[in-house]
This record gives sequence, C-alpha cells and structure tokens, in this order.
Amino acid sequence: MVDDFEKKYTSLKVPYPQDTLSSKIDVQAKEEQAKYEKFVVQSKTRIEGINEELAKWSAMMPVEEMNLEEALEVVPHLVIDRKNPSFWPHDRDYDEWVKMMKALPPDHGHH
Repeated sequence: MVDDFEKKYTSLKVPYPQDTLSSKIDVQAKEEQAKYEKFVVQSKTRIEGINEELAKWSAMMPVEEMNLEEALEVVPHLVIDRKNPSFWPHDRDYDEWVKMMKALPPDHGHH
C-alpha cells in the first residue's frame, strides 16, 4: 500500500504557472535602484549648496545690526525702499552707488 501510494505521489504533476514576471521585476528593481542612486547624488549636491548658503548667513552680521548700505549690499530684497535709497554723504544716486559697490573687491568690508 505504501509503495502504491508513493508511486502515485511521485507521478503526480501539479501544474504550476510558468514564472514570467521575475525577470521583469529584476529589470524594474535595477531601474529603481538607478533612480534612487541618482536621487542620493542630487540630494548630496543640494545639501552642499544649502550648507554653503547656511555658512554665508551664519557668518553674516545680523540684519538688525546692519546700516542701510550694509543691508542693501548683502540682503537687498529685505530693504523696503530699494527703488531709490540714499546713502551718506547723499551725493550720488542708487545706481551710481551700485556701480561703485560692484567695483570694490569681493571681500571688501567682510571678515
């Protein structure tokens, strides 16, 4: 009886469906891995840029302590009347002042 059962069992073929998806899944996994690695590289680049920006702001004098000239040079977007501000000694207009500031060496007045 056991022999008979064993023969029947070993001759039994269960029809499993053919695996056609594993290779597609592998391809997708590789694509996603590549996207992930690209994202990581881009993120590291963004982080470096953000850290540079942070260093600039950390090293900068607090905006509250700046005079108008310093504020216009470093954070012009925060100055209220930037259309036509006037600086001591008030002998040139804003456009002339901008030209003069741009002509100065880049590290002028910064520590």
